[in-house]
Amino acid sequence: MIKDNITYTELLEDESTNEVSAQDMYTAMQENSNKKYFSTQKWIFGILGFIIFPQMLIWMNIDFFTFPALFCWIGLFIFYRKGKMAQRTNVEFDIDSNVEKRMNAVKEAFDFVNNADEVFPSAGLWSIIFLDTNVDIYGWEDPTDNDEIFFMPDVCLVNVKQSGFSAIEYEKMNSGYTDSKDTAHSPPSDCEILGKTWLHTRKDGQPDLRYTDNPTVYSIKKGFTLISDHPHFKEGQDSNFSAGLIISSPSIAKDFNSKMKNIFSSGGISTSKQKKSVKPKEKPDS
Repeated sequence: MIKDNITYTELLEDESTNEVSAQDMYTAMQENSNKKYFSTQKWIFGILGFIIFPQMLIWMNIDFFTFPALFCWIGLFIFYRKGKMAQRTNVEFDIDSNVEKRMNAVKEAFDFVNNADEVFPSAGLWSIIFLDTNVDIYGWEDPTDNDEIFFMPDVCLVNVKQSGFSAIEYEKMNSGYTDSKDTAHSPPSDCEILGKTWLHTRKDGQPDLRYTDNPTVYSIKKGFTLISDHPHFKEGQDSNFSAGLIISSPSIAKDFNSKMKNIFSSGGISTSKQKKSVKPKEKPDS
């Protein structure tokens, strides 16, 4: 993806470099979450605590080695926790009035869509692993293909099939609606009923009375709101992300689509800046 031109202030190890793009910032965040901190210490405490000292305790039958083993277990746990904390990134956004309006609109849209009886996949208030921030993040994860989208103050942050984060400007995103037809034995109360039949039918379409267990099957219509960075919602080299929500109520899905369109159409805001990210005081070993 072509990197956007929005710049952010960040406290970097190289003090001469104090600006990064949104793409660079979120990429660095993900790379940091995958780093293995304190590996040397964890290996030392692990080998001593689970192999050497227990073996010496067995061979020499001296209770003294219980205490060093216990000490190593505690040390391993401490460095494990320190490593997890080092993998986290703390980002504080300076929110101006325009970005605040956008985030309020995002919250309103997701609060609204969750008035539907069913939303698949689940969408709403979300959290990004290893990221701490001063704003509420909304979005969803599609469990069928592991696609993720998060509505950040600055960009839409997408992760296609867990391949890595891409930062897409709001004004480059698109929203669309289409009907989603389905069948159900117990349809959601807010879907549109198109017709009904039975699991077993006669040639004339009436229920086959030979079957005592012959439930009604309803033809129903739900709504499908699709989000993509391609104007025609095509997947391929020209797009980074396409994913949607199946919403039981077609009317709610249509209104949610309208809300998303409004958010994207007014998304050309480039004044939001990030405060300096908080780094661990101690420099961890890789």
